[in-house]
Amino acid sequence: MKITDVEVIDLRAEVPAGRLTDEAYVGCVVRVHTDAGVTGIAEVASTPPVVRAIIDPPRSSLSWPSLKSVLM
Repeated sequence: MKITDVEVIDLRAEVPAGRLTDEAYVGCVVRVHTDAGVTGIAEVASTPPVVRAIIDPPRSSLSWPSLKSVLM
């Protein structure tokens, strides 16, 4: 079984008014796909742009290998 894709899915939920927060829950889920049809998911306790920069950064900033390229 080989990993065929890794994707970052943004999550955002507005928090009801009157709560002492920045007015939103922001997080992300990482989904891993394999050639055997198995898919795994995990919630990541960080902001989506940070996770995306580690897993699948823009091609213009690849001074180090991305996590996605290492896994695939």
